[in-house]
Amino acid sequence: MLGMIVVMALGLGGAYQLVATKPEAEQTVSPSLPPVVEVFALSYGDIPRTFTGYGAARADRQTTVSAEVSGVIVDIPDGFRDGSFVEAGAILARIDARDYVQQLHRAEAFRADAEAQLARLDVEQTNLERLLSIVDRQVEINRSEMTRLADLFEDEHASRSECNMTQLAYQRSRQQSQDILNQINLLPSRRAALEATRDSRLADAELATLNIDRCIVKAPFAGQIEQYAVDLGDRVQIGGPILDMMSTRHIEIPIELPASSRPFVAIDARSVLNVESRPDVTWYGRISRIAPAVDTRSRTYKAYVEVDNAEQDTPIAPGYFVRAIVTGPDLEQVLSVPRGAIIDDHVFVAVHDRAEERSIRVDQFQKTLAIVTGDIQPGDRIIVSNLDILTDGAEITVADVDIRTDGSTHAVTGGDERNVADASDIAAINDAKIAIPRENSGDEDNGEDTSGGDTSP
Repeated sequence: MLGMIVVMALGLGGAYQLVATKPEAEQTVSPSLPPVVEVFALSYGDIPRTFTGYGAARADRQTTVSAEVSGVIVDIPDGFRDGSFVEAGAILARIDARDYVQQLHRAEAFRADAEAQLARLDVEQTNLERLLSIVDRQVEINRSEMTRLADLFEDEHASRSECNMTQLAYQRSRQQSQDILNQINLLPSRRAALEATRDSRLADAELATLNIDRCIVKAPFAGQIEQYAVDLGDRVQIGGPILDMMSTRHIEIPIELPASSRPFVAIDARSVLNVESRPDVTWYGRISRIAPAVDTRSRTYKAYVEVDNAEQDTPIAPGYFVRAIVTGPDLEQVLSVPRGAIIDDHVFVAVHDRAEERSIRVDQFQKTLAIVTGDIQPGDRIIVSNLDILTDGAEITVADVDIRTDGSTHAVTGGDERNVADASDIAAINDAKIAIPRENSGDEDNGEDTSGGDTSP
């Protein structure tokens, strides 16, 4: 026990001696290095003017095929179902036509009867005209005989009874002639009535024939069946839906564009489209028409983008909610900087190894770029990185290579990349004249495109 106490005392003594004799460490201050920044070479250039709008894609031709006659569906061709493609004039369904066939037969029978009566009327007219000619000759004979007997009566060579009989015969022949003439005069009205009956029956026959044709329901244009509304055995009425179909060859997208863009958007202007659910697919269309008026509440107007699916690698489907970027005439010889380089109303310019704060004014935003004026000029190198730690006059180290408006760049050395300009976006805008920029957040004041696609820093 005593030995353990001695060992512990010796250990504590040694530890105290080590602590008391340890050397003091000298404190040194490491020099702080200036941040490495990337810069954007400022120069005049042409920037494509673009405007963004949103809208739902719809088929350019879409219809509900309805029944034009009443009847029972007796046939739907095999292979035609929801989603089937059909050519123009293809038979989509058949309606029972027997009632209309009977109507046709009845109308044709009545028409034939009217034509037969017209033929009999022609014969009757010929006979009456011949009879009238005979009666008229008899009238002349009776009148001559009446005149002769009257002369004889005056010479007392004929009796009064003979004169009266010849006068009566003359009157009867005249009456007969008048009756025949009246019958002939009535023939045109009888003919008109028969012709009207014939034409009415002919119209009934034509309508019955048309209804028989309507019993065969055909595709009004080449397209795709969306949905059948009937099945075999169903009875349809006039105007009742049979199926919905659409043509997906041409797709139209009504989009809302800001009123300020109206002077720069023209018919046939090119448009690039994409949807959030398919970021890997891009479609191309053109403005086909523009609404004549501007909405006074939203200060927007409608433009209609038409897409020809035959020209697309992947067809665009109706129903997609689409973002459309429409190009207008270039902004010529303007100064532009990456939007991320702007802090409030100023930018930082690299002057040798210092950062200088310069005041600017944003005229408008175009995708990843801001069109600016102010205390800057071509040749200035706009700082685009490490902006959150810069102050006016701060010491900096400039990266080896500038980022330029035409999108050319080299590897960037070091630095904070949170605010670096997207050089690929700049290249796409300037080289291809069309770009699908990355999404930003914020408001859109000062921008030409105020429809929701672009944002300010």
